[in-house]
Amino acid sequence: TWLRTITINCVRDFWRSRKRENTGGAEVQDLLDQLADPNSGLTQAWDLEHDRFVTQQLLARLRSEFEPATWRAFERVALDGATAADLAAAAGSPGLAAIAAQAVAQGLTTPAEALRVIGGVEPADG
Repeated sequence: TWLRTITINCVRDFWRSRKRENTGGAEVQDLLDQLADPNSGLTQAWDLEHDRFVTQQLLARLRSEFEPATWRAFERVALDGATAADLAAAAGSPGLAAIAAQAVAQGLTTPAEALRVIGGVEPADG
């Protein structure tokens, strides 16, 4: 949300600074108004794309921290919608499948951990 808001304000400031040359027209203003409305289709599309991007970045960085079998179990449960029973049938161990999927998911549980995983950012204490 904050990134979208900053983008809207920067574009509006840009067009205001060029007021005499071009205001961006009604079409640009309409797009900015849509982005400013949290219920608009454009905003929902923006937010969905943002969430997908962040999730892909997190998953890409977390993947190397797990054994391939653990990662596959996580993908099957978290991304493909498989149940622990599905994994148990395939692997022969329901407890192991659930633990593997949970272990990866725990890497995504806090914003502080997300910052660490995405960019090596250590959050400030507080």
